[in-house]
Amino acid sequence: YRYKDLVRATDNFSEASKIGGSVFRALVRGADVAIVQKKGSFVGNYIELLKIITSVHHVNLVKVLGACLRESEHVYVCYEYEEGVNLREALHSPRAEGFSALASWTSRLQVALDVALGLEYLHDHTMPPFVHKHVKSTNIIVTNELRAKIVKFGIPQLPRRKLVRKNSIKITGTPGYMSPEYQTSGVVSSKMDVFAFGVVLLELLTGKQPGVQLDPATKKLKVVSLTDEVTEIMEERDPRKKLRLWIDARLRDSYPVDTAMSVAALARLCIDSNPESRPPMKNVTAKLSNYLIKSQEW
Repeated sequence: YRYKDLVRATDNFSEASKIGGSVFRALVRGADVAIVQKKGSFVGNYIELLKIITSVHHVNLVKVLGACLRESEHVYVCYEYEEGVNLREALHSPRAEGFSALASWTSRLQVALDVALGLEYLHDHTMPPFVHKHVKSTNIIVTNELRAKIVKFGIPQLPRRKLVRKNSIKITGTPGYMSPEYQTSGVVSSKMDVFAFGVVLLELLTGKQPGVQLDPATKKLKVVSLTDEVTEIMEERDPRKKLRLWIDARLRDSYPVDTAMSVAALARLCIDSNPESRPPMKNVTAKLSNYLIKSQEW
């Protein structure tokens, strides 16, 4: 993309075209796009990287259409614009307190499966493979049809020919989603995506947001650790009762408890402190597909 075309389409990146943060919506070359502005140092093989990324196609990934690199300090990544809201907003409507667009158990399982399929594609079916590195509820779009697509409104990660462990020079991420090995050593691998997906799965189960949140009762900040909470529940002698109290009350107990137990157990596997114990995403998608079918038949 040419910089002047993006300037014209966004009216010089005006507030009117901004849809959040440093993201702008515009009509470029006849396509409805979301333009992400990123500042930093972008040199070397970035153009080659973008060529690879724009060739990635999957129904559960928001497509990268192209980019504009300006003076090696600014990059503008253009994504297809997808109607909908991010998963966090779908679970917690900013317009109506207590309302969730994902009001049914099966709709949440479908979203989980969609995200898992997108990650499996990135890990196992692209050449070279990718690690997303920033899987979280705000990087997942829930469409008007209540299906999910993964996006990263930022700079895509460098692909690698093998999903081997590699140390990141700079540790960046969102508290609550970062795997232990990444936080302590900067280790980047597909297993960090599996961990973050496990946290997203717990969000879908509970309706809670991980990290530091405002307690509506006390009006004070508190740390919400979904990973600690599910571990405590699953270690109970009879976790079923406590799990039912923990699962989002807005689902009104309208779900098969055995399947909910299985989903919680799967999430617990995904967030295992040992990355080698976490299942590959292809195993996760197989299990979730089975749980969704069982839930639809329930």
